[in-house]
Amino acid sequence: MSEEPEEPVKEKRNWFMTIFKTVFFVAAFLLVIFTVMANMGGNSDTLKGAIEEFLAGSTGYQVKISTLNHMSFFPTIGIDIEDVQMRPNAEVPDRLISVGSARAAMSFWAVTFSSGKLRVLDIEEFHALAGTLNPQPLYLEHVGILETEDEYESPDGALLRGSGALGDHSISFQINMEKQGREFGFAPERGFDVSVGDFSAQGVLHGNPGRIKLQDLRIAVPEDVITGHLNFSGRGKKKIKAEGKITIGALSAIEPDLVFGGGGEGPIHVSGKLKAETIRVEDIKALLAAHDKLINILALDRSEEEQKAWHDIDLDLVTNNGCLHITSDNIAEIFTGLSQIFPTESQIEQYPCKGPVP
Repeated sequence: MSEEPEEPVKEKRNWFMTIFKTVFFVAAFLLVIFTVMANMGGNSDTLKGAIEEFLAGSTGYQVKISTLNHMSFFPTIGIDIEDVQMRPNAEVPDRLISVGSARAAMSFWAVTFSSGKLRVLDIEEFHALAGTLNPQPLYLEHVGILETEDEYESPDGALLRGSGALGDHSISFQINMEKQGREFGFAPERGFDVSVGDFSAQGVLHGNPGRIKLQDLRIAVPEDVITGHLNFSGRGKKKIKAEGKITIGALSAIEPDLVFGGGGEGPIHVSGKLKAETIRVEDIKALLAAHDKLINILALDRSEEEQKAWHDIDLDLVTNNGCLHITSDNIAEIFTGLSQIFPTESQIEQYPCKGPVP
């Protein structure tokens, strides 16, 4: 009887050794990469030129950095530069934008995972000529992260604070940040305080994915003009919905339900409705006066035709007197020469809301 041939013995794969070797070689490769990155930093002319080219491509200006103190890539991505000058081209002698010094740093992993957490931010002597960022010259003496143990200033241990001037008006701002080890980031709930001349705004921002809540809002120029709360949420491409409850002046209570869209090079579209439980002419006049004062502070004066090109308004004002349809074409007429009643019966008859009254 013939013997059956023996089957060849299959070699058993050692999966543990395969995984171990893979991890080892990947780790060794990353170690080499990180070692190279850690030694790539410095203050060479080559690095300085690369930074100038990057900033020029980002801003559209010609950029000249007088001093690169240091740049690093790992474990911290950081930069420390002095005397930065930005011009439209080499033939223009005036510096449109200049920075005395700037230091910024983030951990390599914060950049990799887009956490937004900073280790260092310190900018001094920022200048922008009139017509560059604003019709007026902008000067920021200092912008940076400040650690504080004062819980009244910031309950989370840090502030992003800045000060300077816009034209003849002083500027100051601060936003609460939270300290996490050696890093600083914006907390989900953060207070802010901004002032430009007689204009000031305070409140608390609550940030969630796709939604921002603005609580304890107070806007003054310099007297209180608007107080209350607003909720902002995304509504499709380049659209933001705003709703909430605000008080204008002393007693005029408004519930906005608006959608903002457009912007960029085109007009800003504003649509929706404003529901007014109570509305006083004195408060509306104070709001209009504050608006004009703010426009003057920011040097954003526009002709009536320019204003129409800047915004596209289509909204309903719902009051106890009736429903008034407000557009870019009639808004100037509606708010000119206010009487003791707003809106008046003649205004409602002339500009009635479309369709059924909301």
